[in-house]
Amino acid sequence: MAQVRPNNPIRVFELEGVLDMPAALKLRDAIVELDRDDRVIVDCHEVRDLQDSALAFLVWSLFSRGRPIVLRGVGEHHLRLLRHLGVEKIVHTGAQRPPGSDAPEPKTGRP
Repeated sequence: MAQVRPNNPIRVFELEGVLDMPAALKLRDAIVELDRDDRVIVDCHEVRDLQDSALAFLVWSLFSRGRPIVLRGVGEHHLRLLRHLGVEKIVHTGAQRPPGSDAPEPKTGRP
């Protein structure tokens, strides 16, 4: 049965610009510092340059620490990359919300 965790905050990281290795390192460190029970959403809708190696590093380094995240705003190419790494099951991609999630819907930029 799903657990309801009403007192655990949802941390949303709304990225923009470039997600390269230096940015991925900073983001990884920020996420690792959070309470383990906090739910984490990484919204990439506004990222104009999402580098494969940076995304792979970010997701794998969180996966290896047992830290699931919700990843939104990535395209099919990056979803294939996650499948290839074998981590797609711990990363929800916003195509559908994780079961029991009350996470806010991502901004689409459309009215």
